Amino acid sequence: EWMNEAAATLLGLHFTRDIGQRVDNLIRQPAFVDYLQSADYSEPLELGSPVDGAAMMQIYIVPYGDNQRLLIARDITKLHRLEVMRRDFIANVSHELSTPLTVISGYLESLVGKPRKPEQLEQALRQMQQQTERMRTLVNDLLQISRLEMNELQDEEMDVNVPAMLHGLLTDARMLGGERRHDIVLEADEDLWLRGVAQYLYSAFANLVRNAVQYTPNGGRIVIRWRADAAGPRFEVEDN
Repeated sequence: EWMNEAAATLLGLHFTRDIGQRVDNLIRQPAFVDYLQSADYSEPLELGSPVDGAAMMQIYIVPYGDNQRLLIARDITKLHRLEVMRRDFIANVSHELSTPLTVISGYLESLVGKPRKPEQLEQALRQMQQQTERMRTLVNDLLQISRLEMNELQDEEMDVNVPAMLHGLLTDARMLGGERRHDIVLEADEDLWLRGVAQYLYSAFANLVRNAVQYTPNGGRIVIRWRADAAGPRFEVEDN
């Protein structure tokens, strides 16, 4: 009987052509048709947009008057993507935590109740220290994600010396590489700064650098770049 511009855009409807038509003839997804006919509208329905296959909608139907229905559609594409990212992140962190826990558990099992030479103890303790630091980083990332989702970010922006930050990351990356002897170089525009929150910029940059160090084979080459082009500042990590 009626629609507004948002409904026409989201649902792909036409003001003159579609007025007076049955809505389940216009929106033909089986899930929507079943939902409409079920008459149980206690929970909203999520389904793909009939206009854009990559978009997600949330459909509410509100009964009113004499056997009438009001259909409300919300674009929840961003929320849907965030939920997918959150699930993937938790799955990845769970997988990543298993490695340091296995290393620490294995060393502790081999050390408890058995005599060891000092150099063997030193090597085991160094490995456990590295893996513990890795777990601490993962836990901090989880807390950071939680703060982002709860919108608790109150930090003020400031001028961030990104080149100095990246020189520190370069040193950390070479230490993290350890015996794998990666060739890690930094190509940075020393005059290119950013306005932002240093803690969050560091977290984003460090994650990319650590991934490169972790997954590049022994002796591999890693290049960290910080420069500007026509689109603006650009941070890159390239490995082989």
